[in-house]
Amino acid sequence: MNHAITKGNKQIAKNPKKNLFLPRLKWLEWQWCHNISSLLALDLSDLVVLDLSRSTSRIWRCRRRIMKKAKNLKVLILKDCAWLVDCPVSYAPVNLERLNLEHCSTLPGVGRSISKLTNLVSLNIKFCSFVQELPEDMAALAALKELYIDGTSIRTIDFPEGSYVKLEILSACNCKSLSLSNSIGNLKSLSYLALDDTKLSELPCSIGLLKNLRTLSLRNCRRLWKLPDSIGSLEELQVMDLSDAIVDELPSSVKYLRNLRVLKMPRTFIREFPGGIMNVESLEEIDFSGCRCLTGECDITGLFSLRVLFLVYTDISQLIVTDRQYRNPQNLKLDDNVRISITGTTKRIQHQLNRFEMRTQFPADRHHVGVPTMSQRP
Repeated sequence: MNHAITKGNKQIAKNPKKNLFLPRLKWLEWQWCHNISSLLALDLSDLVVLDLSRSTSRIWRCRRRIMKKAKNLKVLILKDCAWLVDCPVSYAPVNLERLNLEHCSTLPGVGRSISKLTNLVSLNIKFCSFVQELPEDMAALAALKELYIDGTSIRTIDFPEGSYVKLEILSACNCKSLSLSNSIGNLKSLSYLALDDTKLSELPCSIGLLKNLRTLSLRNCRRLWKLPDSIGSLEELQVMDLSDAIVDELPSSVKYLRNLRVLKMPRTFIREFPGGIMNVESLEEIDFSGCRCLTGECDITGLFSLRVLFLVYTDISQLIVTDRQYRNPQNLKLDDNVRISITGTTKRIQHQLNRFEMRTQFPADRHHVGVPTMSQRP
């Protein structure tokens, strides 16, 4: 392809008014491109998607000419372009809808010119580690639905009232300097919030204002020990993942999470089966595996939709189930010393219960790799 484009460049030099190579091109994926100036040999007038991921080009001076030719460009992908030292928003076509700059390791910032991209739907600056802030003008991007800032050095984001009105996805995993302000409650359209591997010690109470939130992920937040009571106001929440956080209890308000389907809390420091979730009828999956502080009994008789329950490597002493739950044990994982009590059980089916316990046995050695003990708690 390089040879063909070089030939095309020579033809352009002879007749600059003609684009003789790949007319009506709509999608170009050219990874490891060594010289982006070669793109000037192409007919870019109809180009919709341009993927130059892992480009090794050190010469980006012709970028404005390229973008001027690609006036109908909707998607620009520049992942892993190590030599990209400034954000392309200043010269990107105004109709651009998706901009992916993931792992552009030398990129210092996003640039204020981004406010001109009024049609921008998705911005991905994952692991652009030098980026420390987002320009204030970004709040004016009325079309923005997806914002991925994972692995950046961003410290805080302000969400003024009436801004980011269409934002549905905010992913800020592995942002070690990030803190959340109460302004996050202004994201009325947000449906997905991921804050995995951050150093957050608490969530702002305003998180309860996210009425459309469906997924909340707080995996491996090793300083997060408590959730605000306002969490119970997330009426549309379906998935809550607290895996490997240091949370030791859930607020009683979780009983109002009427649409919650998945609760993941493996290897947390939860001490007892949360009473608030005992009657959340929508719950389909609960994972408390590796919760070494979890003791007492576990009553799931009110969880009519429950299909998956993981309690292995805990100190639960008794599981209380209904007859229907007892008859469908394939997605139930327990330790071998857990006593199972079936509501309405008589002595006539005790031998069946014993066989059930045999099917759910686990090795006596419960020192499982990755399972925290109290002495390991931060």
